[in-house]
Amino acid sequence: MKATLRNGYALTCAIMGVLARCDARRRSRRMAIPCKRPATRQRARQCGQNVQVIAYPFLILISLLFLGACGISGPRQATTWYVLEDLATVNAGATPAWPGTLLLRETEAPSFHQGNALAYSRATGTRGQYQYANMTELPAPRITQLLRRRLEQARVFAAVAPLGAGVAGGHQLNTRLLDFYHDAERAPGEVILVLEAELIQRADAQLLARTRIETRAPAPSHDAAGAARGANIALTQALDQLTAWLAGLPK
Repeated sequence: MKATLRNGYALTCAIMGVLARCDARRRSRRMAIPCKRPATRQRARQCGQNVQVIAYPFLILISLLFLGACGISGPRQATTWYVLEDLATVNAGATPAWPGTLLLRETEAPSFHQGNALAYSRATGTRGQYQYANMTELPAPRITQLLRRRLEQARVFAAVAPLGAGVAGGHQLNTRLLDFYHDAERAPGEVILVLEAELIQRADAQLLARTRIETRAPAPSHDAAGAARGANIALTQALDQLTAWLAGLPK
């Protein structure tokens, strides 16, 4: 760092020396030659070129000073990317709880949760985002992916397919992510996940059932890493409850 500052200082001094010599020459020319207003376009262009020659070193000097200030502030902290995971090991049932195919609609999410950043709260009614901690995928599509895998493993339906995949199905599952954050008001805090789900019978567009699931998982530490680990636990619990809810509905 000291060597960088010395080199920058030397370069700055050299540029200032060049500026001083250029200024001295310009003043000597003014003293030797009477100042006349340019009468031709060629002289006007020459004057413009002289102004540009004087202005360029100033721009270089400002740029060097700006870069030097950035170097003094130190390197920027690297962003850590966390993978949202389902931690459960599911044993598949012998026969599906529901016959036919379930069409799974992608999970909806409010605008605040449509980004990759991990969310937290340090006061009731507020939300923030960790600056250097992101999820590798957007939470809503990732929840849909993990929910589909869980339902397939548990064999709640004979088959599960994304809505819009061109597959016919007798039922449709809609899910909404209502909230997903690290409640960090008291250390180490806990991760809160709130989901809403509804099962639709597609033949007559009938709402068969609806539920609201809220899970809370302790964060191992009062930071983004603890929030990420707690998020995996909270999501696993929510998938457990959602799977059991679907399997227990009257056919």
